[in-house]
Amino acid sequence: MVRDVSAVFDRFWNSTFAVPYGAFVREQPTAEDAAVRIAELRAAVARAPMPYPIDEDVAALTADLQRIRDDLIWAPVQVVYDDPAKAEDDSVKAFVDKIRALTSTAEREVLIENAYFVPRDTMVQAVAALTARGVRVRVLTNSLASNDVAAVASGYKKYRKALLEVGAEIYELRPDSTMKQQWSLLSRKSRSGLHTKAMVIDRKHVLIGSCNLDPRSADINSELALLADSPAFGERVGAFFDEGVSPGESFRVTLQDGDLRWTTEVDGKPVVYTKDPETGWWQRFVVGFIGLLPIHSQL
Repeated sequence: MVRDVSAVFDRFWNSTFAVPYGAFVREQPTAEDAAVRIAELRAAVARAPMPYPIDEDVAALTADLQRIRDDLIWAPVQVVYDDPAKAEDDSVKAFVDKIRALTSTAEREVLIENAYFVPRDTMVQAVAALTARGVRVRVLTNSLASNDVAAVASGYKKYRKALLEVGAEIYELRPDSTMKQQWSLLSRKSRSGLHTKAMVIDRKHVLIGSCNLDPRSADINSELALLADSPAFGERVGAFFDEGVSPGESFRVTLQDGDLRWTTEVDGKPVVYTKDPETGWWQRFVVGFIGLLPIHSQL
C-alpha cells in the first residue's frame, strides 16, 4: 500500500500540472530566512496556546506509537484516487465512480461520516435506491452550529429534507460534543467541529481519505483514500460512528408534518428544537442568503 501511495505521489509530481516553487518567486529564501520565520511562528504559538503541543516528549511519543502499533488491525487495502488528468477532463472521476460502485453493493447498511456534506439530486436518487431495497443509510455531518463554512451549510441545507423523505437518517454533530475530550485539555474549551471523511459498507468495507461528499470533491478536486476490506476494522469504525450519533453527541434530524426537528439529550432528558440548534437568526439568515446564489456546483 505504501508503494501504491508513493506511485500516486509520483504521478502528480511528474504531471504537467505540478509547477516548481521557484517559478513563483523572484528570490529563493535562505536558511536564515527560514530560521527567522520559524522563530516568529513559535512566538505566535506562545502568545496563543495551541490544543496540541509543538515540541513532543520523545519518550511519550514512542510509547504512544508502540501502543498504536500493538492495536493495529491488519487487512487488505487498496488506494483509490483521482488521476491528475481530472484537472482538464471532467469525465475522469475515478473516486466518485468507486464510491458509487461500493455503495451499490451494500446489503444492510451504509454509514457516512463527512465534514462537508453537500448532496445533489444524484445522491438523493442513490440513497432512495438503497433504502428501497432495505439498506439502512445513516449520515453524520456538521450541524450549522459546528460548521465552519457557511456556504457548505447552505448547500447541505437544500437537500436535508429530500434525503429524509427518501429514508436516510441524518445526525448533526453538536458543538459541545464530548468526543473532543479525548483530544487534549485545551480542545475541551473549543467548539467541536467534525472533520472526518469516512464511509462504512455493511461493517466490512471502510473508505477513509480526503474526499468530502460535495460537488467540489466530485468534479474539481483530485482526491485520495484507502479502502480496507476488513470486518474487524469495519466494526471498529462503525462503533466510532455509533458513538458520534448518540443523543449526547449529536442532533437527530427528523421530519414532523413536513417540518424539520432536531432531537438530542441534555442531562439525560430529551430536547427538541424547531430551528437549527444553538444558532442565531443572523447566522441562519446568512446561510439562507448564500443558498440563493448559483454556487452549488462550487461547494
